[in-house]
Amino acid sequence: MGEDRRLAAFEGAFRSFTECIRDLPEDRFLAPMETGSPRDLVARLIGWNRLTVLGSKSILDGKPPPYHTDFANGYQRVNSELVAREASNERGPLLETLEKTKLEMVKALQAIPADDWNSDRGVRHPDGGPATVRRCLEELTRDYLDATDEISIWLETAGKTPR
Repeated sequence: MGEDRRLAAFEGAFRSFTECIRDLPEDRFLAPMETGSPRDLVARLIGWNRLTVLGSKSILDGKPPPYHTDFANGYQRVNSELVAREASNERGPLLETLEKTKLEMVKALQAIPADDWNSDRGVRHPDGGPATVRRCLEELTRDYLDATDEISIWLETAGKTPR
């Protein structure tokens, strides 16, 4: 899959997530789920949009992204910091920031030459194999898809009692 197709896949995941958030009933935006509230997921993804740019630059410079140190912890420390960094609890402003950081991230990645997307600069991913720009974007795309699924499943099962 080329860079344009990867970016298109990311855009689709982004769109699905933002539609899911916009369609949420107002009283559910701040309601607790298993890993935080939908608001927390938006705040976390705002941060990961920014970290994807930082991580890509680090990898291209032959250095591991600073967030890799939290991999063994499931990025819990990083995610907690990202959630705390966004002060707003209002859906509109958070979605605006999400859109802004997404545009900045896409612009930064589009500026990277195609040959550098899969370039092995000697940085190892904590999960094994080379850390690459392509892998950064694929992980972010998966984060958006997982967040959308988490909210959708939560809404489907909310209020249902186990048998």
